[in-house]
Amino acid sequence: MRLSVGGAVKSATNQHKNNRRSVYPSGQGVRSIVARERDTPTLVDGDAETTPTLHIRARSLTEVVKIVQRLSTDFAVSIDSADELPSVDQIYLGLRSADDQRNATEQQRVPKWTQRGHVCERVVARFFGFPESLLRYMAMKKKCQFFNKRYICQESYGTGVYAPTKKTILECCHGYELASTLENCRKSSFKLRTHRTRGKYKYARKGTRPSKISFQSQPPRLFHRQHLSSSIEKKRRLRAKKKKQFLRAKQNKKKTKSRRREEEEDEVMVFTSFAPAEFDKDADVYVGRLLDNLVILDKYLTAEAFEDNMIYYAASGNPIRFNLFNNDVWTANCRKITAFERVRKENGVYHELDGMIPDVQDSIADYLEMRTSKFSDLFKAFSRISGLVNVLGERNRSLTLFAPSNAAFAALALPVADESASCLRELLQHYVVDDVFCAVGAGGKTLHTIDGGSLVTRIDEHDNVFVNESSLVNRDVMARNGVIHTIDRMLNPVRSLADLLGSEKALRFFYEFYEPSNKLADLSRARNATLLAPVNTAFLGDVRYDTYDVMDDPDLLRRQLEYYVVDSVLDRDTLQRSYHKNYRLTTHGQGRPVHVTLYQIKLKVDEDGGEVKKPMMGSAMSLQCARISVHQPTVSSCAGSILALDQLLKHPKESLMTVLGEDEEFSTLLGVITSNNLEYLLESDKDHTFFAPTNQIFTQFDPEVMNKLFGDPETARRIISFHLIPGFHCQDELLQRPYRHSTVIGQSVHSCPKESDVIWLGRHRRKLRARINRPDLLADNGIVHGIDNLLLPKHYDSIKFPSI
Repeated sequence: MRLSVGGAVKSATNQHKNNRRSVYPSGQGVRSIVARERDTPTLVDGDAETTPTLHIRARSLTEVVKIVQRLSTDFAVSIDSADELPSVDQIYLGLRSADDQRNATEQQRVPKWTQRGHVCERVVARFFGFPESLLRYMAMKKKCQFFNKRYICQESYGTGVYAPTKKTILECCHGYELASTLENCRKSSFKLRTHRTRGKYKYARKGTRPSKISFQSQPPRLFHRQHLSSSIEKKRRLRAKKKKQFLRAKQNKKKTKSRRREEEEDEVMVFTSFAPAEFDKDADVYVGRLLDNLVILDKYLTAEAFEDNMIYYAASGNPIRFNLFNNDVWTANCRKITAFERVRKENGVYHELDGMIPDVQDSIADYLEMRTSKFSDLFKAFSRISGLVNVLGERNRSLTLFAPSNAAFAALALPVADESASCLRELLQHYVVDDVFCAVGAGGKTLHTIDGGSLVTRIDEHDNVFVNESSLVNRDVMARNGVIHTIDRMLNPVRSLADLLGSEKALRFFYEFYEPSNKLADLSRARNATLLAPVNTAFLGDVRYDTYDVMDDPDLLRRQLEYYVVDSVLDRDTLQRSYHKNYRLTTHGQGRPVHVTLYQIKLKVDEDGGEVKKPMMGSAMSLQCARISVHQPTVSSCAGSILALDQLLKHPKESLMTVLGEDEEFSTLLGVITSNNLEYLLESDKDHTFFAPTNQIFTQFDPEVMNKLFGDPETARRIISFHLIPGFHCQDELLQRPYRHSTVIGQSVHSCPKESDVIWLGRHRRKLRARINRPDLLADNGIVHGIDNLLLPKHYDSIKFPSI
């Protein structure tokens, strides 16, 4: 790809210096960018325009884009040409071309004397067991220098202490040494140091040979024969001593040089190294770190020395953990050891792996926190669960985490921020295993989690690894305290109220009504709620409780389904313990009230032979006049609970006045209330039970009687108030025993159950005048029971009794 922007840039000299400083990094592509300053005219050379070019070397296309973005602030950027992206083979062909160009440049800098005769080349290579065929794919840094009459070039592959290096040494040899002019290798020269010793010349190798030999004549001297022989012997011994010292020094120098050369060629150390059997040349490789990860210093580990879950530290400080799976598979940081002791030497041993050993993260918790784009939901969920992040951050643990990605969390009914803490705890259980598990160890292996659960792993014919039917999409990421596997879906989804309802056979009829209503999704998102579910027998059509004929109108039931979900998690025992007068629950979402009543009931006790001997009193609890079932579901979930009911719930109206207004049987009574402005009695926020006379009784009154009873507002108020008692009293409660109720007006009214489940009402217990014929008409502020007669209090006539 070529990008260009015309214009004036730096001078040619500065441009040439920039080009000299730029290099072609091995293993990276080369890009060219041409830039000019904005609003700067293009240079014109004769008739042709010339655009000075600034060449910039980039490592990747991404870096090219970043450079262009920075240049675009001060330069006018335009794309001259944008070819298609090269293939991998073309990239490596370009790399080889770049290497050839770099080698040609280095060849021009090589001194000329190295290309002439009597020059020896010596190569010292230290690869530390790394395959030499792999080096051509790695970034190489070459440095050449002239030192001590030798030309030394060192190729470094990476920056680690034990990264591969290759040193090439060029020097004169075979009795030749580098000339002082540094042009060629010449034979070693001698300087004649002469003096007359008994008619002979003494030669010594010292410096450059002189062009002319000169002699100094000395006058003859007379010595005594004995003195002369003694002096000659002393000089001879001195010369022999110096010669011996010279030879010893020369020999020591050779030994030192030979020893130093041997140390350079093969440095003596004890180590264990791992070499990958294959290498992906397209992988992003940090050579120095990776090579240091393959060497364990000061350890000579043979096949017999390995132990399960032992940890050693590589030259880079990276921990290497060894594990044994299925009694025959060994791994090093979850890389399978394919061959033991591939190369074995006195000071080192090499084992073969099926891949490279990458850098190890700090801990599992740090790994999740640093990768927010992939595991932000998981880390937020772990942070909301007390203590779990601390467990994943402990350095002295050996753990395995099956980490759901953000895509797996997106498939849940609720996001992490809206999920309850209890459901997060249930959702994320069985994800942390108290041991190290690598993918090569899959195949029916059962793993035990830290919370007492179990996971089953398997591997299919395509080498795909599964844990509880969740696929491992990114496996074997090592951390200092364990290993991380990324999975594509949740292992244990939250059991929602919809799941609980579908699993209960006793609630199957209610689930069949719920399923086609398209409200199961809303039920799955409900949290901290209780589902009020009628049992199957409630759908058999008990006429006494099905006043609204819900069974004949399934659509009406579906419209009322939201009323069956209340806030807070409840059960039968909890309701009994927390019950108080005027106890109400609140529906989930709508905020409508649900009335709770607790009352005594008669229990029939069977004795021998099934014969009923005597009744006993017990307690019962109802919600909106539907009795709570004795047999409750045993299933539970963090999302909430299910409370089974013996009857269907009846959908309440907004107020008692609404109940009267929507039922034609109370039209006359409604007219009396509205004509006397008594609506406030039936629209109170407090719960009331209203015994409402139907139209049947009013048709029996003459107009004079109606006028006497309801013509005066105060008289009408006294009569209507006598039918209104505080509290919420269902028909099922009134059937259990006789009650004496205090009305709003202050006088009492009695209710008494008779045979055939008939409830009679009256001012006196022995004078019962009215029967309940339309029971349990619910409202948010109370309940209405239709009666077939009118109840009159004492002193109802306000004209005769102005004050009572």
